[in-house]
Amino acid sequence: MSKNKLLRRINFLEYFLIIGGLFGIVLQVANLLSMNLDKFQNLSSYVTLYSPFILFMFSIYNGLLLTYKKYELGLKLASYSFYLQLVAFTAFGFWYENYLGFGLGFSLELTNDTFFGLNFNFSQFILGLVKDSSIFEVRFNVFALFMIYYISKVSIDLKKVTIE
Repeated sequence: MSKNKLLRRINFLEYFLIIGGLFGIVLQVANLLSMNLDKFQNLSSYVTLYSPFILFMFSIYNGLLLTYKKYELGLKLASYSFYLQLVAFTAFGFWYENYLGFGLGFSLELTNDTFFGLNFNFSQFILGLVKDSSIFEVRFNVFALFMIYYISKVSIDLKKVTIE
């Protein structure tokens, strides 16, 4: 692979990480502005409200690492970010979803019957409790799997090509 092609791949990834993180922060701020924050008065509520900002800022940080040519660390941390996005679930009263930029995948809902669905989501992070603990749904993010593959290919090519 040529050096220029590798740099274009890295640039795509850094822009995706930075823009996806910024988009997530904007959506989270809009979500907070539309909520009644009076009911969020305990520690678990603060974790639920503010952990999305930490994850979206982590994504921006990964993109900036790539911008400042810290390729190995940036790619490694970006892959961790996408591993966190592979599986989302609602089970046993807990709800977890994490998407950067967007998520594209499928879901399997097994609460009463078996339902198969296709999902498309924009940047979001949800960590919370569900009142109905009998709900059991698992979602798999195919886009995150593709991005993990993409990052691993870029990492392998980076070891073959010397970039200043």
